[in-house]
Amino acid sequence: MLLLLLATGLALAADPTEVDLQPGTDATGWGVGVQIGEPSGLVLQRRPDGEDWAAQAGLTWSVAGRFGQVSADYLRRPVVLKFSEVPTLRIPILVGVGAQLDLGYGRKRGRASPVGGAIRVPLQISVTDTELPADAYVELAPSLVVAPFVGFDFDASVGIRVWF
Repeated sequence: MLLLLLATGLALAADPTEVDLQPGTDATGWGVGVQIGEPSGLVLQRRPDGEDWAAQAGLTWSVAGRFGQVSADYLRRPVVLKFSEVPTLRIPILVGVGAQLDLGYGRKRGRASPVGGAIRVPLQISVTDTELPADAYVELAPSLVVAPFVGFDFDASVGIRVWF
């Protein structure tokens, strides 16, 4: 995972030769993957061919809080970075909004409620090769907790997906 973070950092620090604002130039179809971090678990993403949006669902476990999470996000891909040195390398950047349901959340905060909810704003940076049916990504997701109390939270994880 450290290698993934290092590769992402180096790729973003490099000077992209082309910034693609057109839809449909990164992985499309169904992406099934696993992410590690806060939270860790399974992720399913759908990117329609020729479109610049994605729908994502996650079934994860908060390692720090020791509770389950179910999330659903709508993501837009405003930009894809391309590099002339590695013509098959693509770095799509996605940002969106979503909902998160926390099961067993009350145990984390010392509250009586076993269920919590939040509004997420995920930012996802993928690294993919057009010749491989897989990508690796980093996701940062600040969220506004709306139940059982109001507050802020932050999720960060790295993952890998296989595309079908």
